[in-house]
Amino acid sequence: LRLFAERPIASVSVQDITDAADVAKGVFYLHFENRDAFLLSLDRDQQEVLLALLEATTAPKNGDRPLIARTARGYARFASDHRASAIYWWRFAGLLPDEVGAPDHLREVREAYLARLAAWLLPASRRSAASIQHAARIDAVAWGLIGQALQRGEPTPTERTLRTVLGAIPSAAGKENPRPAR
Repeated sequence: LRLFAERPIASVSVQDITDAADVAKGVFYLHFENRDAFLLSLDRDQQEVLLALLEATTAPKNGDRPLIARTARGYARFASDHRASAIYWWRFAGLLPDEVGAPDHLREVREAYLARLAAWLLPASRRSAASIQHAARIDAVAWGLIGQALQRGEPTPTERTLRTVLGAIPSAAGKENPRPAR
């Protein structure tokens, strides 16, 4: 993650990865077919970290703050506690000036991630293609704010900032963000 936070994805070679991990190239190839397989695995691992953090911070609790506040808390914690991961994802999306983004065949993980994000945002009875699009909007806006700060070398957005901005995103039904089912 440190390598990808410092340099464009395309410029990091298998040799760079094995040198940073202090392992032989043969060890790398025992676990991964190629660099793209490594990137796919790394991306899935980072998704697990973020989604576990979101699940922990968005799990409905009696008397807890509204869903969007808990979601904002999860993004804010991830961005501040996992800065290298946040920069990697920003690079993976191709959103830094020196970055071209991940190869198209690695973008398949995005759909699975958004479906899982929608599962935490809405109960199954209210989940639809539109709710997945809503989750994608929330995700894109949160990462947009986080990425702008990373690009400028500024502190990542606070939970309050994210809560304010994410709360203004219309839901799939065109209403304010949905509240969790009781």
